[in-house]
Amino acid sequence: MKTIQELCKIKKNIITDTNRSYALNLTDLVNGKIDPEEFFSENYITQGMETLIRIAFDRFERKSETAVVKLTQAMGGGKTHNMVVVGLLAKYPKCREVLSPKLTIKNKQPVRVLSFSGRESDIPYGIWGELARQLGKLEEFKDYYNPIFKAPGETAWIRLLQSDEPIVILLDELPPYLENAASQKVGNSDLGVVTTTALSNLFIAVTKKELSNVLIIISDLTATYQGGSGRISDALRNLENETNRTSIPLSPVKLNSDEIYSILRKKLFDQVPNQDEIQEITQVFGKEVQKAKAMELTITSPVEFEKHIKETYPFHPSVKDIYARFRDNPGFQQTRGLIRLIRAQVAFVFSEHYTGENIYLLGPQHFDFNDQATYNVISEINPTLVNAISHDIASGGNAIAETLDKDRKDSNEIHQSAVKVIYFSSLAMVPNGIKGLSESELVMALVAPGRLISDLNQNILPSIRSNCWYLHNDREGKYVFRETQNIVAKINTLTQSYDAGTTGREIQNQLKEIFEPEKKDIYQKVSIFDGYLNLHISHDTVTLIINRPNEVVPSNEEQTNFYENQTFKNRVLFLTGERSGMEALNRSARNIKAATQVIKELQSEKIPESDLQFVEAKKLLDTYRNNFYSATRETFTRLAYPTKDRLYETDISMIFEANLFKAEEQIRKTLIEKQKFIEQPGTESITFKNKCEARLFGGSQEIEWSEIKKRAAMLSEWQWHYANALDVLKDKMLRQGIWRENGKFINKGPFPPPETSVTWSEIQRDDFTGEVTLRLQPLNGDKIYYDYHGDPTTASHQIANINEFRTAELSVRFLCIDSSGKSPAGSVVIWRNKIKLKYDLRNQNGTTIVELKSIPNLPIRYTTDGSDPRELGGEYVEPFPVTKKSRILAWAEKDGVESDKLLSFDVEPGEDARAYIRPKDPLTWTKGHSLNSTEQVFTFLSDLKKAEATASKIRLYVHERKSQERFADLSLGEEITLKAEALEGIVEDYIRLIHLENSQVVLSVGNLNFNSGESFEFFVKDLHLDYSADEIKQ
Repeated sequence: MKTIQELCKIKKNIITDTNRSYALNLTDLVNGKIDPEEFFSENYITQGMETLIRIAFDRFERKSETAVVKLTQAMGGGKTHNMVVVGLLAKYPKCREVLSPKLTIKNKQPVRVLSFSGRESDIPYGIWGELARQLGKLEEFKDYYNPIFKAPGETAWIRLLQSDEPIVILLDELPPYLENAASQKVGNSDLGVVTTTALSNLFIAVTKKELSNVLIIISDLTATYQGGSGRISDALRNLENETNRTSIPLSPVKLNSDEIYSILRKKLFDQVPNQDEIQEITQVFGKEVQKAKAMELTITSPVEFEKHIKETYPFHPSVKDIYARFRDNPGFQQTRGLIRLIRAQVAFVFSEHYTGENIYLLGPQHFDFNDQATYNVISEINPTLVNAISHDIASGGNAIAETLDKDRKDSNEIHQSAVKVIYFSSLAMVPNGIKGLSESELVMALVAPGRLISDLNQNILPSIRSNCWYLHNDREGKYVFRETQNIVAKINTLTQSYDAGTTGREIQNQLKEIFEPEKKDIYQKVSIFDGYLNLHISHDTVTLIINRPNEVVPSNEEQTNFYENQTFKNRVLFLTGERSGMEALNRSARNIKAATQVIKELQSEKIPESDLQFVEAKKLLDTYRNNFYSATRETFTRLAYPTKDRLYETDISMIFEANLFKAEEQIRKTLIEKQKFIEQPGTESITFKNKCEARLFGGSQEIEWSEIKKRAAMLSEWQWHYANALDVLKDKMLRQGIWRENGKFINKGPFPPPETSVTWSEIQRDDFTGEVTLRLQPLNGDKIYYDYHGDPTTASHQIANINEFRTAELSVRFLCIDSSGKSPAGSVVIWRNKIKLKYDLRNQNGTTIVELKSIPNLPIRYTTDGSDPRELGGEYVEPFPVTKKSRILAWAEKDGVESDKLLSFDVEPGEDARAYIRPKDPLTWTKGHSLNSTEQVFTFLSDLKKAEATASKIRLYVHERKSQERFADLSLGEEITLKAEALEGIVEDYIRLIHLENSQVVLSVGNLNFNSGESFEFFVKDLHLDYSADEIKQ
């Protein structure tokens, strides 16, 4: 793609005549000092100029009623230029032949040109005398200037100007003349008043039929000369009232249109490419804008941007808005000043000494601020910002932006480009003038092929914001240069006061935040620049040792010596890197400390956080922290960790994502990649168990567990893992019977074959007969034999159905046999029935009768005075009466099988079977509950949740209604107690487990446990349930 230097050809005098002034003077027109051919070769006909030319030549042919045209634009806006255009066309008919394809003047009649410039303040005859002199009628008009000035009247003007030859009168810069004339006394008045009257009479005279071929063109400089302009405005207002608005205002140049680009092209270039030749440029820039839009950096349409390039080439579309911001500055000559400004830029980029970036569209970033001539032009626009130029933008390579670009080490000069664009957007000096650019506006001003525009937001803007002294953010977040110093300057002053010790401590604090472990699976402790003498390495903690990468850092030999002298070699990890990064670390740390101090000062001064200074300070602190993270990433690049033979060093790249600046994860990733760290799934594998046995047991079958942990710390080839991985492995191996524990020692086997045995679970009990259904489980065998009164042998009865063994005996003896012969027969195990004692109270003829019962039926001994029935009890034969308040204790026993608890209850004479409930004591209700439908089960569980009760002796059975073969069965022993919520979750899990859409749930519960007797009574009352005294345990 071709640059503007390749596609455009500038005018020869751009480089050679660098001091050329584009200011014009009507005196030069009258005196013939303006070359019409050269003038029109650089002239672009604006819409306003075209209108003025048409009005003028229509007037000369008496076809227009417009007698006076007032050119209304600020100084330097093209007023004098337009007068000169009309004057040259009037004087030189040849110039009228080809003005432009859209404007042709057929009239070849000579036109008389009269002109007056207010800068000629010393003319002896006044304005009317000067006009008369140019007409050759000075003597005829002497009565109006000699002996004193008199204002010519309407008739006098008509007599002076009436002619068959058309006349154009050009009046420029009258306000300064009128101001000076006001100081010259004329009778009781002054020359200024006389002149104003004369001009008012002239403006009225030219509206008469006799002067219908006379046109007056007058410039208005209201914005610059308030004194004179006011008088002229009064005259014009009077004229407009009297001539029905025949005087029209006209702007020579529409500065808010694309005309300014055409003027610049005409003035500065001999040749620019056509639309076809710049097609590639528009497409490439369009693609760059599309990229920026995809990254949500702008909302500008690529198609619209391409269209604007075609209209503005070789200038960037953004310059129209940016340059328009300072066009109304006091003293800035709008069109002429802009031409002079861009001329300096073009001279720079087209000079043979230009060595900057390739330029495809000219923008504010392409000015050479170090060029004295350019600097003079730029600094005059807003002199209050010269300090911003010298410190932040350009100072022979020493300004902030120049230094930042040097550090960046590329030819892009992106920092300088950004601050230059922001500078030009900040030049407005008029009240309420628009200043500054948003990030999206900056993106559009700087977008270019080959430029990573996302870097602007991520790095460039934070960089200039955190370093420039005169750059501010306004309330809308726009970047703007101001004459006052910002927070950065204050921070810079503070940073210069910090010594090396203060800076070092701040680096340590910041690094601690970055490297402080959270998961603590890789390392648990951090040592930052502490030196080896202060380090203590323990067997249960991995220490990350961060060494300062400069001349103070111990050599590799010293690091190795420290490592070799450690007992627990597998508990150290070293991080170091490049010396070159320490300066960036130091600078960033000082900035962080200073910004933090500034924020504390603002807080102490009760400055609200919405204040611009406060907001800027917080933004800077974020930027400085990001810089510190970047410096950390660039500085600490080498990680050394223990391996079998030595310390192994590897590169580490710390990539921080989503503002999570935690180095622990980066170190973890590196060590996982190098297989030094094994993640949790790996520690759960059989390989991890085998490695542990092979390396940490040290050839021993049995070893103290604490020694295993020490060996893990000592053996440098042992992989790292999360902290309690070894303990988890031990617990798992013990549960699975692979290892065995013997006090402090762990035995990894191999072990002799285990003996056989039998376990059981009670799945059902008949509370009236004492018959129990057992589910038996052979251990290390497959056959179970039983007997009631002696030890069983293989000649005894073999149990056919081990899942449902029924017995009402007090005890049963079991023997398990392994028919394969691998496991030897173990000891006989004895199951003993549970003895349940119940009582009943009834009232018989006013006397309370107590009845005792044992299930199964065993002899009962009891007492009525609260003494122990096992020693002092009498034999229970039949129900007995109670005639006084008694505490009954009962106990049953036969053949060594006895009730596990004493039955204890109090009886009052006349009391019935209703038990006394202690309201504050916990209570167990032993009455069984059976729920035979899904609806009943969930209703029952809901009631239990309200009562905050728990259940035990649970049996759950879930089956499909249509098939009894699809079912799930769960039995839980009496000692397993579940909350209602947990039991409900199990029911739902069983339903989901076997995917039963049409399921039936059956639930039986043996015991319900309540927090208090009071909650139990609420429960039974709410559900209208009955209970008996012997069902209550408190």
